[in-house]
Amino acid sequence: MKKLLYFILIISLNSFSQTVKIDTLHLYKSEQNTSPLDKLIYPIFKTGNKKIDSLINFDLKNKYTYNEAPNSSINKTLKQWIGDQIGYINFNITYNRNNIISFNIETEGCAAYCTYWKSYFNYNTKTGKPIKIDSLLKLNNFKQQILNKKNEQFENEIKQLKELFKQKDIDKNEYDWVYEYLNKCKNDEELGDFSLNENHIEFIETCSLPNAIKNMTPAIDLKYKYNDIREYLNFEPSTKIENYYNHTNHLEIVNIDNESIKIDLMISNEKCAMPNYEGILSKSKENFYEGFVYSDKGEIFESKHHLKIIKNNETIQISSNDSYEKWQLGAFCRIEGKYKKN
Repeated sequence: MKKLLYFILIISLNSFSQTVKIDTLHLYKSEQNTSPLDKLIYPIFKTGNKKIDSLINFDLKNKYTYNEAPNSSINKTLKQWIGDQIGYINFNITYNRNNIISFNIETEGCAAYCTYWKSYFNYNTKTGKPIKIDSLLKLNNFKQQILNKKNEQFENEIKQLKELFKQKDIDKNEYDWVYEYLNKCKNDEELGDFSLNENHIEFIETCSLPNAIKNMTPAIDLKYKYNDIREYLNFEPSTKIENYYNHTNHLEIVNIDNESIKIDLMISNEKCAMPNYEGILSKSKENFYEGFVYSDKGEIFESKHHLKIIKNNETIQISSNDSYEKWQLGAFCRIEGKYKKN
């Protein structure tokens, strides 16, 4: 049996919030074969909360591998599932903000035929649970609009199919075969997978045809810009970001919702021991937020510190219940004080 090697590279894939991080699990089929032609990389999510991490990563592992080994570790399950047939795995993060992570995993496997597919996933990074579309959209009226757009495109595909038959580019058997699949997909009123992106949401219409007629697979486009469907949204897709500065520090505040904010505190003084802190603060009263921030020195969330923020128009005031000694920043570094809005 071939041996799989595992390598972890930590990368940050979210420019708006650094709280959710993604580890890249690199897989090679053998010690000798590390060719990029056999690209096998898989995401591991790090929220800073081990319970949430476990909920997301194990649910993803089981969904992605079709419950290959539901009680086994991620590494063991992937090794068993990949075997000698999976030759390509890659992932793309399409949305990572507002307690939502949306991404897809591309896979190619070869047996009698080589098959490529893309799987879509959406998780709430605050609860660790998969997100259902009806929690993001008011579907009562909007669903029919989606189905109408889908049906219109399938009708166009069927029209083109009839033209091919008319021009004798395909025979009657192939026409009937393709038509049967197109008509079945057209009449399916269930919404399948969806993907959140920076500016739009996309509904994934997968009309799978057998290999012999796969070249006739329809291309159905069901993308909707957030600005065009705001009346149906149950969430705010864009994020308000505020930047504050004092003489050495930069504080970025990301407004999550009415009750919490994410912060990224960057200390510009190179003499400081810990240049970056990040975390989520909860609102205790109007313009008053409190919680904990964490430093990162190559390991995720290594140290924990209390922080309070009071917002006042164009300035904020930062204080902490932790002593100066506990922060261990160095003689020239301070967190507390007044910051001005940029």
